[in-house]
Amino acid sequence: SLEVPTKAFPHILFWIGMLHHKRGEWVLAARALQAAVPGLQQGEGKSKLARAEATINSVAKLQTEVHEVFDHSNAILRQAASKPIVAAAVGEGALADGSSPSSSSAGAGPSWPWSMFGVWRGSGVVLSVESTDPYLGKLCRSRMALMWGAGAEAQAEAEAEGLIEAAATESPRRWEAHMELWQLHDCRRDHKRATLIGRRLVELAGMDHQWGPGLIVDGQRLLRGKVWACSGYAAVGPLSLAHLLLAKSLRHCGLWEDAWDALIVGESEAAGSAHGTFWYQQAKVCMRALREAVDRSPDPSRAATLERAAVSNLVVE
Repeated sequence: SLEVPTKAFPHILFWIGMLHHKRGEWVLAARALQAAVPGLQQGEGKSKLARAEATINSVAKLQTEVHEVFDHSNAILRQAASKPIVAAAVGEGALADGSSPSSSSAGAGPSWPWSMFGVWRGSGVVLSVESTDPYLGKLCRSRMALMWGAGAEAQAEAEAEGLIEAAATESPRRWEAHMELWQLHDCRRDHKRATLIGRRLVELAGMDHQWGPGLIVDGQRLLRGKVWACSGYAAVGPLSLAHLLLAKSLRHCGLWEDAWDALIVGESEAAGSAHGTFWYQQAKVCMRALREAVDRSPDPSRAATLERAAVSNLVVE
């Protein structure tokens, strides 16, 4: 068999990293290049070392900027979901390129608790992200549109949806845009469309097992900081997460058996304390299905007795 010389490993890792970088797989690129750097520092490879370090720094900068936009938007959107937000007046509110953050923002102002400098900083961050990765730039602009949509949520959501769909069309195998679409449909209670997106997420997760580790925006950030019940704050893997989202949409559609099947498949891919999340979701499916059966029962007293018995059995088990 052909053996690769040890001194060639750093150079191979370098080209693997640059290939990931060319494909827009930023996190995988940075990991491969970081593994190559120690070997490139010794002997030949100074030119590759400079390129590797520059690429690692650019990926770190991109990730920091994207996380900044998503973290701020998550804080604002969670606050908006809990209580009305009084919009702060900040003048015209134009982005650094002269465009409006949202067609719905005229007269509304931003709903985030940023200072004037912070608003300008956020606009500059989006432009910086767009110059590196137009796909991620669209997702950041969609988050900006949602944040600026106080008082005109329907228009803001329509603008955000257009940006996200454009990103998903341009890069159909990247998962972040599909997750954002699922979340928009779920918030609108459009569970049929959310189910379609959920099936696409399952397909994507099954196609590429490196899809999760290579994400520049993790699933928890995309879901606005959501922590799944009974998960013990453990991270849920991409394939398991996709099945959780699909099962939730199916449950809202009243497709109990399909939701159950999605949870069973997802549980088989789960690790550690994430199993508790699937058991909890399975219990919810059972209870919702039972509630529907009880509501359809012609004998209310008999239905109430069955419901109490089923709850007692569920608690005991």
